[in-house]
Amino acid sequence: MTYRKKPILISKNELDAIVTRLGEDISRDYKDSSLVIVIILKGAFIFASDLIRKIKVKDMKVDFVRVSSYGVGQRESTGTVKLWKDISVNVCNKDVLIVEDIIDSGTTLHFLVNRIKASHAKSVKLCTLLDKFSKRIAPIQPDYNGKIIEDKYVFGYGLDLDEMCRNYPDIHFEP
Repeated sequence: MTYRKKPILISKNELDAIVTRLGEDISRDYKDSSLVIVIILKGAFIFASDLIRKIKVKDMKVDFVRVSSYGVGQRESTGTVKLWKDISVNVCNKDVLIVEDIIDSGTTLHFLVNRIKASHAKSVKLCTLLDKFSKRIAPIQPDYNGKIIEDKYVFGYGLDLDEMCRNYPDIHFEP
């Protein structure tokens, strides 16, 4: 299968504009905060690396979590969340911003938000690059939303297609 011939949904230029806007909004809202950014692996790592360079907050820590409700090779949520790697930073009395690549069912984020709130975080907010709002099952709303998209399978810019294509600079979709 030739993945490069799939149509582009969001160009690199549009992604740059989205990331800049989100970075400015987050910088404004957290300018006087002690912020912990929790990046969800694997899909959000490219988006998050671009985003954190746009965030102008002096007291900021970054950590990673690997959690998923998708099985290997699956394109739909199983509804069961598996925690592969937990955060290691103490979030007690800290503002936490979870950075995700895409929200669809919301199952994974619902689990993670409740887990972090149970660690006595001062606040927990969500930032997502893409939002498939039409697929939402769990009561989750992003506080910072890059773009709402239709229910299409997307890949590139960190999002995978069977663990491949993460390195594509644009976001593509399967028609």
